[in-house]
Amino acid sequence: MAFLGGQQMLILIVCFFTVTFLTGWIAFFRVSYLPKTIEMKKNAIISIIIPVRNEAENLPRLLRSLNQQYLQPKEIIVVDDDSKDCTVQIAKQFGAEVVKKSKEDSTFGKSAACYRGAKKASGEWLLFLDADTYLESPESLQRFAAAYYAQNGSGILSIQPYHTVRSYYESLSIVFNILVLAGMNVFTIFKDSFSTTGAFGPCLLCSREEYFLTGGHEVTQTSIMEDFVLGKRFQEQGFSLRLYAGKGVIHFRMYPEGFTQLVEGWSKNFAVASQSTHPIVLFLIACWITGGLGAGVFLFVSLTSSNSWLIAAGVIYMLYLAQFIIFATRVGRFHSLAMVVYPFLFLFFIILFSWSLIQTHLLGTVSWKGRKIKI
Repeated sequence: MAFLGGQQMLILIVCFFTVTFLTGWIAFFRVSYLPKTIEMKKNAIISIIIPVRNEAENLPRLLRSLNQQYLQPKEIIVVDDDSKDCTVQIAKQFGAEVVKKSKEDSTFGKSAACYRGAKKASGEWLLFLDADTYLESPESLQRFAAAYYAQNGSGILSIQPYHTVRSYYESLSIVFNILVLAGMNVFTIFKDSFSTTGAFGPCLLCSREEYFLTGGHEVTQTSIMEDFVLGKRFQEQGFSLRLYAGKGVIHFRMYPEGFTQLVEGWSKNFAVASQSTHPIVLFLIACWITGGLGAGVFLFVSLTSSNSWLIAAGVIYMLYLAQFIIFATRVGRFHSLAMVVYPFLFLFFIILFSWSLIQTHLLGTVSWKGRKIKI
């Protein structure tokens, strides 16, 4: 069989990158943002529940943002999961009610903390917030409530916070942040064809009645993906599940304690989460990642060889870069230089995802906040 000529090979390469480029748009076609309306028919009675473990650095920002809300919650409950720092003292300084587990309670982890907080809460609605989140605007809580009223105060309203970074290493999370949304199935071009994967763990609003009717976080305590399990539980009971991106409403800074925390955070559950993504969406994502990494390889080869493909390689690289910037700005605010070298971000994702697979399927344990957690 004769080898393809240079021109024919270039045509095949361009066709390949055209397909992988388009799979990105199909997999992450659009995002839904929370409606800007703040009108409500009656006052919302909301209990805010914040599970914490060693969150002394993050908690003040969240509690400060809650105190600045135009719509004030009925109560703010901080549930401590054996913190070793001054998390509890900080919570009390801001006027939050602190719940600690009793000596007889042997459960631990986020799900157990959320359930303890829910049992203590007295509001009609329960808003679960991770300690590293914060409300971006004084109107944020009103917008949560208005949107939940729009879905008749039923089901789950869940928002993925907008990721803001300071240090350059934090931009290694860009691909992960994009795939957190793309992997939920509802932001693809097939939005109405696939069921929602689950809820977003950092910000979840539901009614107290439905929470306990479905079993709440009590049924998620054996899973490291409590947000997915809880979302599925609500869907099985016939309740709706609405997902939004959090830009301008709720933000967070993920893994500010360093590169090691970032690696632990993303590798502890990403392989498990991918199993819930629809196979077609998973295939589209894999194609997009392959094309993004390949665009970098193609440009490098073109720069270091004597062929005449440099213009084509440069155009492909820049098109992928433009797409990558659009996707990244939907989910967070990252360093521009990091986005320019996006093939390295794809490579980092592949390495970390592979490590997540090893932990999940071979080792059976992951590390997080000083604990070894069995999967």
